[in-house]
This record gives sequence, structure tokens and C-alpha cells, in this order.
Amino acid sequence: MYALGPGGKLFEPEDQAIRLDLNMDSGEACSVEVRKGRNRNILVGVTNPQLAQQLSSLEKPFSIFSPGLAGISKRETYVSDGVLFRTLARGDANLVLRNILLRLSGSDAWALS
Repeated sequence: MYALGPGGKLFEPEDQAIRLDLNMDSGEACSVEVRKGRNRNILVGVTNPQLAQQLSSLEKPFSIFSPGLAGISKRETYVSDGVLFRTLARGDANLVLRNILLRLSGSDAWALS
């Protein structure tokens, strides 16, 4: 997570945090701020948590970001959930796309109505 910062580093000062501002058509706004915390932790701050909870709904997704889908491999082997989640967290979704689709196809939450 530290690698998200400029030059691959996160810093503690508030003015050097990574900040994502979301401004809705309704006029509501929400921001998420990520910076280095103490003792190798990460400090995350959210303004307007009610709006943030609405945006994070799995039933009505606001946005989907799946980094690394360029360059999908010709072959892929089945991987365990732990390996799959770590690969996704690294941003290498292209390496496990078929595994992701397999998991989604078996999920009731993603079934078409």
C-alpha cells in the first residue's frame, strides 16, 4: 500500500496524503484520504461517511476499477482464493482473469435477475 504514494512512498504529513474527491450530481461530496500512519500502519480518513457507504454498496456499485486487464495471458491455471486475492491486490488482475470469472459465475450475488 505504501507504493501508492508519489515515488512509491507514503508520508505522514496531512498535506502529502493521497486524496480522492468525489462530487456527486446531487451536490453531495465525499473524500477519501490515505497517508502513512505510525508503526507501519496506513491512516485512512473519510469525509461524509454516509455517502461513502452508499457508494460502496455491492448491490448498486458506483464504480468498478480493475487495474491491469491489458495483456491477458493465453493460458491460466486454477489458483486458490488466497493467491487470487493477493494477485488482485497487487493490481495484476490480467494474470487471473479466468479465475475471477469462474468465481463470479458461481456466485449468487452476481446472478442475472
